[in-house]
This record gives sequence, structure tokens and C-alpha cells, in this order.
Amino acid sequence: MELAVDYSPLVDPPFRDKNLKPDAQAIHAFAVTNGWEYYLGTGSQPLPGVLFRDERGNARHLQRAGNLVRIPGPPLVEIGNCAYSYTVNLNVFSVTWGYVACALTDPSPELVVETSNARRTRELPALPVGAAQVALGDEGTAHISTESVAWAQTTFDPQLVRLLNDPSLPFDVQVSQGWLFLYCPAELSVADPVVWQRTFAVLEAVRAAIAAAPPPQVPSADEERIDGSPASAPADPGPTSLVVRDRPDRNARRSAWRYYAAVGVVFLLGVIAVAVILPR
Repeated sequence: MELAVDYSPLVDPPFRDKNLKPDAQAIHAFAVTNGWEYYLGTGSQPLPGVLFRDERGNARHLQRAGNLVRIPGPPLVEIGNCAYSYTVNLNVFSVTWGYVACALTDPSPELVVETSNARRTRELPALPVGAAQVALGDEGTAHISTESVAWAQTTFDPQLVRLLNDPSLPFDVQVSQGWLFLYCPAELSVADPVVWQRTFAVLEAVRAAIAAAPPPQVPSADEERIDGSPASAPADPGPTSLVVRDRPDRNARRSAWRYYAAVGVVFLLGVIAVAVILPR
């Protein structure tokens, strides 16, 4: 996928929709100028990624997206900003991510790749359980089925992981149900050409790595195990579906502590003010 992209509307929109805010006006003009589709916002999306679905497969609480740019393709690509909410002691907090959803045209096992800089900013809300955890140097970890470990190590080589882990705009990766997702702990659909250029560069690099990777090695029924015993059952030659589980959100705990600390400070200042004002 090589796109000839005109980024100038992001800086100087050739037209403006007065019903949109300035950033949305620029993104709308950017999409239309390049022959793409623009959507101001949507409710819960039927995408299988961990930002959109919880461990039960339901839409995340108040999941929504805004400033969606859809490139018809092939492959179909959607770039937008996704948000969902969570509740801590009856207090509702929201989390916002930037995302890319791309329909895969090459076979790939399901996996999640977390980069260290993205995780340092914000952890993904869910991770696979029962999967192998493969260290990708010091900059990332792949969660993938055991039979596809070598594939992950080959595909996500140090150069690609370094590109994903750029501290200025880091990305996590997920492959699920025929979709490739890039997740960023910052909004991606913004009126900044640099953000769009990096997003397209990372997407193209990941797609190219998947396309160039050899098919995952899956042991067959007549192969022997390392200890010499025969395999107990035929291996599934198709991609293994990973089971994900929601994990406790450190950001939720931090947000809750900040909230209660602020409430405590306000209450304390109120008590002090009352004590000063009231006559003794």
C-alpha cells in the first residue's frame, strides 16, 4: 500500500465546514482532498481489537470513536481516535487512544505486541492469557501462541520494534480475526502532518514485515516431539485464536488516587477557611 498523500489541507484547509471544530475541519478537508471518507464520530464499533471489546466480546463501556478517516483500499484502512470509560467507586473516568485498523491481505497468527514506551504511557486494557511471551529485545514483548514464537521473532525484528517504540509516538500492535491494529496512547487523527506521516510509515512497515514473513511453522501429527514421543494430535494449520483477559488498569488506580487527593485537598482548604473566618 503506497499512498500519494496530500498533507496540505491539514495546515491550510481548502474549504471548511462551519459545523465542525477547527481540527475536525482540517481532518475532514484532508480526507476529502485525498478521496477518502470522513466521519465525525460513532458509537461502539464492531471491531475485534482489545480497545473496542472486553474479555467477554462485548463493547467496552461507553466505547466511541471520533474523527474517523477511512481509506477504501484495498486494503481497507481506518484511522481514528477511540475512547472508552471505566468506573472506580462510582466515579467515571475516560481513556483515549489513537488507532489504525487495517484489513489484512496476508495470513498472520494472532498476537499482541506491547512496546515499552507505549506501555510506560498507558497499558493496553487486555492481554492474551495462556500465550507465550516473547521478549523483542529491550523494547517490546510479543504475546503469541507457542507454535508461532519463531514467526514473531522473525517478523518483529529489532529494526521494526525500534520503529514502533519511538518515544515521540509509540505504537502497540494486535492481529485479531483478520485485522491488523496499531494502538497509540495519543490521538492519531489530528491536524498535524507529522503524526499522519509517522502513522502511515509504521503501518506500511508492519504490513511489509507480515507480507515478507514465512508461514508460521506448525508441527504436524506425524512429527515427533523433542523427547521422541509422537505428537498426541494433529496441529491446527490455521492461526490460533488467542484468549484475552482484561487486566487491572494502573491508570484507573492513578486517576482514582488523583481524584480523591484533589477532593481531600479541597475539603481541607474548606475547613481551614471556615476556621479562619469564624470568630473565636
